[in-house]
Amino acid sequence: MNDASLRARMRGLAAFVALIILVLGSPAALVAWGRLDATTLLRPSGWLTPDDGTILLGIATVVGWLAWAVFTVCVVSEIVGLATSQRRHIKLPGLGTVQSIAAGLLVASLTVLSPLTRSAAPPTPAPIVATAAATPQPADEVQASAEVEPAPDDDVMTVTVGPHDDLWAIAETWYGDGTSWRRIAAANPGIDVDHLAVGQELALPGATMTIPNGHTGAGHPLDADQLDRLTPSVDDHDVRTVTVQEGDTLSGLARTWLGDAAAWPSLWHLNAGIVTDPDHIEPGWELVVPAPELEQATSTSVADMDEAAMTEPEKALPGHDDEASGADIAQSALQPDAPPSDVPTPRPEEAVAAAGVGQDPAEILRTGLAGLSLFLAGGVAGTIAARRQQQLFTRPLGRQIPTVSGPPRRAKRMLDTAADHGDEATSRGDDAVNTNPVSADTLTPTTVVLGTTDPHTPVVLDLADTGGLLGIDATAELASAVVASISLSLVAAPWSGGIDIVAVGDDLAWLSRAGSDDVQCADVEEIVEGLADHPDGPSSQHPSITRVVLSSQPLDLPNPSSVVEAGIVVVMPSTCGRRVIVTGPDHAELDGQAFTPQIVTAPMRRAVVELLETTARTDTEPALWWEPRRGEETSSPPTMVAKTCAVLPPSDAHTTVEEEHVLTPTALSDVAQLPVPVGAVSSPVLRLLGPVDLVGARGNPPTKARRQCLEYCAWLLCHPGARSVQMADALMVAEPTRRSNVSRLRRWLGADDNGRAYLPEGYDGSLRLADVVSSDWERLELLVAGGVSTAPLANLVSAMDLVRGAPLADAAPGQWHWAEEWRIDMIQMIRDIGVEVARRAMENSDFELASRALARATVACPEDEVLLVARIKLADELDDRGEVERLVYVLSRQARRLGVDLSEETISVLQEVMEGHVRARVV
Repeated sequence: MNDASLRARMRGLAAFVALIILVLGSPAALVAWGRLDATTLLRPSGWLTPDDGTILLGIATVVGWLAWAVFTVCVVSEIVGLATSQRRHIKLPGLGTVQSIAAGLLVASLTVLSPLTRSAAPPTPAPIVATAAATPQPADEVQASAEVEPAPDDDVMTVTVGPHDDLWAIAETWYGDGTSWRRIAAANPGIDVDHLAVGQELALPGATMTIPNGHTGAGHPLDADQLDRLTPSVDDHDVRTVTVQEGDTLSGLARTWLGDAAAWPSLWHLNAGIVTDPDHIEPGWELVVPAPELEQATSTSVADMDEAAMTEPEKALPGHDDEASGADIAQSALQPDAPPSDVPTPRPEEAVAAAGVGQDPAEILRTGLAGLSLFLAGGVAGTIAARRQQQLFTRPLGRQIPTVSGPPRRAKRMLDTAADHGDEATSRGDDAVNTNPVSADTLTPTTVVLGTTDPHTPVVLDLADTGGLLGIDATAELASAVVASISLSLVAAPWSGGIDIVAVGDDLAWLSRAGSDDVQCADVEEIVEGLADHPDGPSSQHPSITRVVLSSQPLDLPNPSSVVEAGIVVVMPSTCGRRVIVTGPDHAELDGQAFTPQIVTAPMRRAVVELLETTARTDTEPALWWEPRRGEETSSPPTMVAKTCAVLPPSDAHTTVEEEHVLTPTALSDVAQLPVPVGAVSSPVLRLLGPVDLVGARGNPPTKARRQCLEYCAWLLCHPGARSVQMADALMVAEPTRRSNVSRLRRWLGADDNGRAYLPEGYDGSLRLADVVSSDWERLELLVAGGVSTAPLANLVSAMDLVRGAPLADAAPGQWHWAEEWRIDMIQMIRDIGVEVARRAMENSDFELASRALARATVACPEDEVLLVARIKLADELDDRGEVERLVYVLSRQARRLGVDLSEETISVLQEVMEGHVRARVV
């Protein structure tokens, strides 16, 4: 705790004590020591005789009670104002001074209560201050920079009041604490704190622009002068006015009038008095559009500002010791609790992002990828998704695949977003962007990604075309970083595999943990001796490469022609052979072509490697939702996770099978046949097991951003008590967008019969849904809380009736990445429940129930070995030979496509149903 924070707490404590004494202590003192003798005060003779102190004490008592009543009324009025964000502020005639004193004591008291409230919430990442350079700055210096108010009035940041703004909301946005609204009021004398005028300019002393963690690096905050250069003043002759038509968007208007959809932030900030949410504009609005000269001036000013930022101390290169302590990870972009120390200096366009002005979402994504190119990030995401499918396909009953958590989980979210971004860019078909820069047919196992010429165009190289040696001509640190980044293409890309990878030295030993069987580790002497054994010989025209040697230090090589003839390519720091000349973190050349080298930071690389290692594991863990049946497991059953469950409304799912919905044995279906009526619910329920929907809400559904509101509701259910910065960081949205969508969700949810909002205002900075707001997933967990294998059959059937489709079935690309591990847990539990219901139903010869359970489980988990085996057993019991053969073919085809082996139990079942018996294993 720094000195400023300590002083603030002491002042807050003193104000809190004073408030308690004045409101509670005063009446106690008046009752104990005051004297109010009505007969003496009202009797005229009492005023005509010498006073013995009775009348004076009585008058003082009356004045004391009146003063206490006035002050208490002022305190109550200020409490009402704070509770309603000053929308219900009561002005008492003639008591403005007393109200100001009461408000000051209340606001100061909140500085004591606010930290206690925050400590009860999950750990909050510190907001990253908008940057123009990547110079690391200690956390206490960052905080101090936000607390020091600039002396000159010219340096004070200003903000334009929007249609729905109030002082509390503005203070919460810019200072992170709504109680700082009086700081704004003091800096803007004469304003009406109850009714702010739309378009009014307010000064924000000491404010700096902040954006969610993960969107930018860390460094010094932008001052007002730099922000002025980002949004220069506009003269009347530099702009024109356009009228918003039905269906218009800011990006569409920017494409029409400015020629670039990515220039929409200029429109937003030129019309800040009208447009508060960049995702929402109304037909009929008159918007100001800048002239092309203004756009050019803006871009020039950004470049100038970044050039000035480059004069800061030199940036640190990424470290390469993958065995470093956890403190290194805490300094990375993956752990926003501290400023990163090994992140390359942001490019000029990142200065715009740092200012919070708005930018192409790809820029935010590239910053979060910490040097990994969009092209390779999408490929790594594909590799991880394929490995995850393999794990889910072979998972035994009652087990769960390894979970991804910590920095790897955050890295996975970034990789998935990169993959979706590439898909969206391809679907848009923008002529200005080369959305298909590399053909899949040209990618070979020896193809590596060296960098990018622009955000969407990677620079790739086939190592088979290097003549046996690819030299990295750079400083020792840069060369080591480039070799490490090239290594990721050989072990993590979906086109890699099938060649031997030899990692030389301890600094590349992390490659052996990437989940690839092709990686071998060796020391320098062993490799040099092995390469020297290959004699020179006549070179063939197209040698076949079977091995790649990676080294972050120069090796004493023989003639490269002999190496390539042996099917070997060496990648190492060298000035010989085919060279990649790297002059800096932002510039490299290959065969005369300039590009930006791909230099992945060490923390990001560690997270990707750990992610690859986790998704390559073939072992499983005991499922937390499963208790082994007696006799099947000798070890103690897994302990159920203690989780607070919200109060659930009555179940709306049927637990019985209606006759009209019975499936005939010869009509086994891959789609669940029994509909689940919604029914009447007493409180909001978010339905996640199928297309995402919200039922039971008391308000009107939003006309815009409905799917985003559903995602926000799910996130709040998973993260009760989280703060707004955490939410914006996890969802990768700007703060204005987050605020708008949270407000839409609050109006949609409405309030209960007592008028309490289902999503209360987060005056302490934390957000929490009411306890009665729940989801169908929570209800399913409650039904099987005692374990799937021991739960009553009626509970399991009710749980399956909640399943309306695949979990998060209609989640849009680019959204819900934070919920991927959550979705995988849903899939695994639904699969286990469906198989268990089918097993018990088949034991009772209830084949219709077994068929329905397996059909619903198949909808949620279409590719699963255990599920397909259960369906094969059911079809065999029903003597449906055609269905058995079809399912056996489907199972074999899926196993071949995923590249996995069937289990021994599965093979035995297939032999029994296809050949009538299990083949003999022993002679």
